[in-house]
Amino acid sequence: MLTVHLLGHVHVTQDGKVVVLSAKALALLVYLAAERVPQHRERLADLLWNSPEARTNLRVELARIRAAGLDIFPPSHQMLSLEHVETDLDQWMRQSGDMDQTELAAWLATLRGLPLCGLEDLGSSNFQMWVEQQRWVYCERVEAMLAQTYSRYAAAGQTWATRLIAARAETIGFASVADMDGEGSAPPEADRPSGAALAFPDGQADHAPHPPAASTHESASAALLGSQAAVAGPPTPGRKEPLFGAWDWDTQPPEFARPAEEQVLARVYERAAVQPQLLMLSGPPGIGKSYLANALSRRLTWESLHLTAGASGRLMLAALAQGLLRLTDIEGTQTLWQVLLQPASLDEDIVKVAVILARLTRPLLLIVEEADAAGADLVTLLECSLQMGNEGPRLFLLLSREHPDRLPYFRRLLRRSGAVQALAVQPLTFASMEAALGPVFWQRPGLSEAERRHIHQVASQLFQRSEGNPLHLRGLLQAFQAADPDSGSDVASAMLPPSVRSTLLSEAEDWPETVRDAMSRLSAVNGSFDRQTAQVVLALSEERSEAVLQGALERQILIEVETGVALRVSDFTPIRIAPDNEAQYMFRNEALRVVLAGQLPQRIRQDVRRRLVGWVSASEPGLASYYAERAGLQEQAGQLWTRYQSQLPAGSPLIVSEAPALLQPPSAAAVPEPPRTVSRVLGQGGRWLHEYRASGYTVSLDGGWLNVMSDGRYGHPQTLHLRFEWPEALSGDLDLTWRLDVFGGGEELRPSRTPFPLRIKPLRPTDRPGRYAGHQSGPNLPDWEQGDVYLFSPRVHSDFREGALSYLAQPGVQTGQWMTHHLTGLQGVTGLHLSVRALDVSLSIGQLMVAGRRLLPIDPSGRAALNTLDSIGTVK
Repeated sequence: MLTVHLLGHVHVTQDGKVVVLSAKALALLVYLAAERVPQHRERLADLLWNSPEARTNLRVELARIRAAGLDIFPPSHQMLSLEHVETDLDQWMRQSGDMDQTELAAWLATLRGLPLCGLEDLGSSNFQMWVEQQRWVYCERVEAMLAQTYSRYAAAGQTWATRLIAARAETIGFASVADMDGEGSAPPEADRPSGAALAFPDGQADHAPHPPAASTHESASAALLGSQAAVAGPPTPGRKEPLFGAWDWDTQPPEFARPAEEQVLARVYERAAVQPQLLMLSGPPGIGKSYLANALSRRLTWESLHLTAGASGRLMLAALAQGLLRLTDIEGTQTLWQVLLQPASLDEDIVKVAVILARLTRPLLLIVEEADAAGADLVTLLECSLQMGNEGPRLFLLLSREHPDRLPYFRRLLRRSGAVQALAVQPLTFASMEAALGPVFWQRPGLSEAERRHIHQVASQLFQRSEGNPLHLRGLLQAFQAADPDSGSDVASAMLPPSVRSTLLSEAEDWPETVRDAMSRLSAVNGSFDRQTAQVVLALSEERSEAVLQGALERQILIEVETGVALRVSDFTPIRIAPDNEAQYMFRNEALRVVLAGQLPQRIRQDVRRRLVGWVSASEPGLASYYAERAGLQEQAGQLWTRYQSQLPAGSPLIVSEAPALLQPPSAAAVPEPPRTVSRVLGQGGRWLHEYRASGYTVSLDGGWLNVMSDGRYGHPQTLHLRFEWPEALSGDLDLTWRLDVFGGGEELRPSRTPFPLRIKPLRPTDRPGRYAGHQSGPNLPDWEQGDVYLFSPRVHSDFREGALSYLAQPGVQTGQWMTHHLTGLQGVTGLHLSVRALDVSLSIGQLMVAGRRLLPIDPSGRAALNTLDSIGTVK
């Protein structure tokens, strides 16, 4: 077995014997062992050498590695990876159980110094940055494990062990044990244990956090986290091929359908044949702007030019002139050479190039990447070109990370010209993922039905984790595909792809320093937060804190969470059901928060956690105990945990008991997939499609099915409200056919309200006034917060009461298959209020009927069908 030693000075052993290698060879092996995914030779060469001979140097080092007796890289492969390799860190983490004095001393002796010593002066600046970041991650893991082990021995009164651990930690330069994270704390990058469903991983699946005080608290954590095992189980025994087969991502990239965006592009293309058009595609990195632009370019028979904008208008104009040389006539060529070699004023040359553009008789598609980096010169050129009489069709396609509302020059252009439009590219839909990946993954030949269900389930989890970002999804799928099929990998062990991390870090580097520092501190907050919480975390005055939040909102780093709103499913219209309370904020996406948290120094992180403990202890003692545990405030964490448990209502599923768990009812038998509805209006493969995003969830109607998927934000989950209403009272039975692919409640964050994948509340005429219209029914409670509700959860098997709601637990809920539930005896029902409250969830409701009235699948002739540009994000 090849072992890469990361703790202390890096080296490699083969079956226990040291293999003598050069420093660059060691750096190569360390990088591959740490990243755990195949890397291209060219990327590795550029990382490790700053010279034109980088590829040659890499070949030399690979030859030296083979000469040393390590035949680990096939000579003809462009992608390099390490198989059947282990690190001393992995071994050390596994050996952290109960140990006697000799075993503990040997275990501590493995810590020979700070991780990755010897790599400080090697490779490119990018490699050095990687080394520093990776060393920090490893130090956090080691410190967390030392703290957990220290707490375990301290609780047992074994002071000889605590002295050994503290002395070793101090000797090798780690933080004092008293200042380390709480017992078994998760890594700071995501502040989320790998045992939780869909968590960003830390490689410590067996060391999830738990309250540190008495044994009751320890068993409590085990009970909570034990109920949150990742939905995806281990691969089928005996299968040696990767879970996702042998799909080649480079030669056969998946084609995700984007019906809404493609419809807009088709309409703009039709208009461009008559009048020049300009369309700006905006969206975060990796969302698919370039993919849509290149797909349009391939479909058209037009000439196409690609530019990358920049701050220099002169350089951009020169690049455009260079591209036009092959398209224009002799006179135009002479003019363009003058622009290139004998430039006049910039305004004069812009007019010259615009005239050349107008005189081209062939249709032209001009694609401008990174348009948000351009200044007024690009807008001047485009406006001039749009106003001239063009001799052929023109379409200008601008790709921008920023929405035009945040770009003053383009905002003015958008207002002035009817030929200018903007389209915010939306995340992928679950349906588009299924259509693109199904045939090559879970629908490929040779799989058993159990394997098909398992692969579909894992793909669903990865999609939910990616938040619909194609770049993020591809990185997750590739990493999962490259994993050892016998390793039992689950979604929780899939790392945030390096491409996504790099993109987000580069975005953060462009922020003002004050904004970057503030967002880094706020990234230590789990879930949403209000203005007061932000002020506490930032330690700023109210005025300065408000300015920081406003700047983050304008840059779309943070988004505002709308509360007190439900979605009326019949026409996909938001309706007010409760007063609009104080604004809540969250990061644009969880990946951005994770990357920022990964850059936060330990000292600042602990300061933020201690501030949060004092701030939320009165309102959320459970969450406060979570923060206290990770801030090293062990005694306070235990006190807060006790208060949290005592304040939960009797019978709450969140109460942790040492009594034996109740026998779970038998699982329901799988039922066939219900049919979808078909629409002529818009859709993928003739299926009706619509989406709504709110409170950290995406709700979509695809083929009449209702799909709900969370964004995986790690914090106390928001509640999503969905509403069905009809005029007359109905009495009869309710029939529900649905599927649950992902469910994680986030119980390890100790919420005060029970998480669930689905809750149904029948509405009656006496309840209807509760829909917010200036008053509420009952004792200051809306209709959906009182009375009996039906709870569908794989983790709750007995009835309980929470607030004014009586929860009636329904049996037979499980993941990965279609299920049918039948509720009888509903009387005088005039609507249904559906709720979802989960950290991670992905579900589909294929059929819903009340007293014979079909609510789902929805008839595609309803108002929600898309038929205008404005309804899918186009701005005039």
